[in-house]
Amino acid sequence: MSLSARRDGRGRGGRPSKGPRISMTIRFPEQLADAIEASRAGSGLTTNDFVVGLVGQALAAGLAPAALQAGQDRLPLTA
Repeated sequence: MSLSARRDGRGRGGRPSKGPRISMTIRFPEQLADAIEASRAGSGLTTNDFVVGLVGQALAAGLAPAALQAGQDRLPLTA
């Protein structure tokens, strides 16, 4: 492949673009991270694609926490 082919964008390999993305960093509790990895294993998806799919499905189903939907502050959990 010539250098000019790479420079103008033709001849690039790899998978197709998934469209515009925004990078976010999320820190999961260890148990939740382990559960995500166990559920994702064997799916053929990256952890990112798996979590994005879960969040997208939850939001589409209206499963966002009520506090987020109503704009309320979250109360601390107590035992």
